[in-house]
Amino acid sequence: MNAVKSLNRKARITKVIVIILIVIFLLPVLNYFKSSLPGDSIYSFEENIGVTNSNYTFYNNKSTKFNLLSSKAILEPNDIIKFLDVKLFHEIEDRNISLLALDAFYNQSEERINFANGLFVKDNMEMDIYTSKAEYYFKNNILFGRDNIIFKNKFSSLTSESFKIDFTKYNYLFYNNVNFSFKDNVRKAELYGGSLEINDINNVITVIEEPIYYEEELNINADKIILKYKEVLNKIELTELQASNNVVIKHISTTLLGNEAIFYPDRNILVLENEVKITRAKNTIKGEKIIYNLNDGVIKILKVKDQKLDLDFQ
Repeated sequence: MNAVKSLNRKARITKVIVIILIVIFLLPVLNYFKSSLPGDSIYSFEENIGVTNSNYTFYNNKSTKFNLLSSKAILEPNDIIKFLDVKLFHEIEDRNISLLALDAFYNQSEERINFANGLFVKDNMEMDIYTSKAEYYFKNNILFGRDNIIFKNKFSSLTSESFKIDFTKYNYLFYNNVNFSFKDNVRKAELYGGSLEINDINNVITVIEEPIYYEEELNINADKIILKYKEVLNKIELTELQASNNVVIKHISTTLLGNEAIFYPDRNILVLENEVKITRAKNTIKGEKIIYNLNDGVIKILKVKDQKLDLDFQ
């Protein structure tokens, strides 16, 4: 009797072991069929490559720390993965960057992703960018874009043909037919030029290649224009404009020429230096340093060829 019980016990143990082995064997197969089924499941990949034909793909790359969600992923030759209907999320220090596109091609060896057929970029600095084509380099956190650029943030909008963004340095460079418009607490202005650079850390905008600063009654041309601004209660406030080399300023009926000029918007005053020439109607005034008051049109001459003066003209 005991022998029979012993045999039954061994048979049960053997059966359990066989069942466990079958489950262990079938798990990978079940997972394979599960990942092949359509649905809204999200899959996570711990290594540097993860490809599936499911409805949604969650791509996690530990080395570059980005997450990617797409409708389909295709493994192509030359170590490239093609993603369709892409949503890419990348954290850089205190910035959360989102990139949305119809198509993306990820080059694993170069840690670069190319976007095609439209790209929308958004980050927590209240900045949006729309473009047709772009390349994002994860090693240095730099995004290059071209074709139909539209840039918007909380105080300005911009259009251009190309751009380069360094997300780590908070630096934006736009070039080729740049049209930049902004509005501060007091004035509304536009900037034109061949290239324009925005530095969010230092609150400085630099325009080169035939820059033009335009307001309703004020027009400033020079080889280079630098705008300084500050943020007050989430609004922009222009604090200073610097113009250098071949400066031409027009204010209503007055034309001012010089090699250096500083505009102080809070006081509505222009300071011009180095071969200054001011023309109003048929009158012309020359000097080395002149202050021009935009409020009342008063011209104050401080210096004429190494001689200090203090003369006012209406």
